[in-house]
Amino acid sequence: MKTAWAAVACWLGIGLLPVVERLTAPPWGPDEAVLAFFVRLHQPALDGFFIAATWAGSLYLLMPVTVVMVLCFIRRGQASAAWLLGLSVTGASVLAQGMKLMLERPRPSLYASLTALPADASFPSAHTAQITAFVVAVLSLCGRRNWLAWLGIVLAVAVGLSRIYLQVHYASDVLAGVLLGVFWAGGIRQCQRWLHQRTDGV
Repeated sequence: MKTAWAAVACWLGIGLLPVVERLTAPPWGPDEAVLAFFVRLHQPALDGFFIAATWAGSLYLLMPVTVVMVLCFIRRGQASAAWLLGLSVTGASVLAQGMKLMLERPRPSLYASLTALPADASFPSAHTAQITAFVVAVLSLCGRRNWLAWLGIVLAVAVGLSRIYLQVHYASDVLAGVLLGVFWAGGIRQCQRWLHQRTDGV
């Protein structure tokens, strides 16, 4: 029963993200200070690194990787793992896009961006939500001692930082993306555990 309540708590946490958006709506001092800090870090080497790193959170890269992994899980008869990974990434993406449409926060405009500003809204960061959900799912499947899981964590951090460094997201957008990814994927995992417990109890 605890796992069922844990899943509900995770998904209720997603419902609180619009409150976070209202509390941090631009112009919000900490967000502006973080953007200013990252502008001072700009240099060619870091520019190139973060422009490359940001692609790890893009569906153009993340979705093919997810599909391949899901197919591998299915081939091995690991349907539960396939559902967890597939639903985590696609669900986080859909929720992030839906929240963007609902909240319509404008992109940062204090400083010039280092890449083309996306046409959609700023809150939450979909790149961050997607890679976070992916990593949470992989961590729950592989365990923390697996080097691939740790590589995923490093990638997730790099993606989140890249969105701020490139001046396409506020820090609060990125934080919301992290929370969305954790809450969504964590909720799915807890729901699966609850279903397995019920099945084992029959």
